[in-house]
Amino acid sequence: MRRRLRLAVYAVLPLVFYGLYRAALLNGDSLCLLRAVTGTDCPSCGATRAAFALLSGDAAAAWAANPVFTAGVYPLALLLILQDIFVILFSRRQSLIEFVLTGGRR
Repeated sequence: MRRRLRLAVYAVLPLVFYGLYRAALLNGDSLCLLRAVTGTDCPSCGATRAAFALLSGDAAAAWAANPVFTAGVYPLALLLILQDIFVILFSRRQSLIEFVLTGGRR
């Protein structure tokens, strides 16, 4: 049951974030609470734009929006999500990295 719930969250969460992002763009608002309150950009400002630029295949726009998230946070998050999906789908105790490095042998 928990495995299916986690897979459902991984499937639905991007759609929810995309809906919020589109709604904010249509209203001309910012999703950043700090920016909305103070008018100052926070360290993660541009992270949402960078994520959607990456999903669209535009690495240059993603880098321009927020290089820290583009180069560091998103690749790490993707690796952790793929690791969790791998464990859920294949019921392995072995990590994805160990599986790849050992060719599936324990």
